Amino acid sequence: MNSTGEGHQMPGKIVLGGTFRAFSNSSFYHLMKRIEQVSTRNNNHFKILRTNQCILIEILTLIAYLLEQVIMEQAGVFGCVGNVDFFEKENTIYPPTVNDEQMFKHVRKVAVDLVGQDSFRVVPPMMGAEDFSFYSETIPAAFFYVGIRNETLGSIHTGHSPYFMVDEDALPIGAAAHAATAERYLIEHG
Repeated sequence: MNSTGEGHQMPGKIVLGGTFRAFSNSSFYHLMKRIEQVSTRNNNHFKILRTNQCILIEILTLIAYLLEQVIMEQAGVFGCVGNVDFFEKENTIYPPTVNDEQMFKHVRKVAVDLVGQDSFRVVPPMMGAEDFSFYSETIPAAFFYVGIRNETLGSIHTGHSPYFMVDEDALPIGAAAHAATAERYLIEHG
């Protein structure tokens, strides 16, 4: 939240910031478009159009509608006007990081060969913002983690924690996984 004015004055402008995330590029860009559409319309009526598209689109449309309602109605309570701006010109918008299915299978096979089936784990989908997402939009890619948790050393915190610590014994495994993934891909696919 950011506002103009002094502490003893009503601000002339308040900006609420945040992020929104999705598990797929189509959902992400559709939601962004719908939020922009509903936040800039002038009438107070909204219709959810039934189409042959999947139910996810209708849910995203409903989310956009509810977002608009919260922004417009709460601003209206105080005699203000609300709007939505994604600041695409000022900031980079990070798309979802989506693994290519074939590349994921390739990485999985290489990793299992390196560390064994018991040491390979599929992590549930997350909505983090990653620079890697730009690569995965351009070329087939697979994003993966190298496990570094080591309770004995105190390596138990996530990457954004001020207490994050890397178990450096895991670094050669990570380097080997990356090198073997690339080498085997080149051997198999030329």
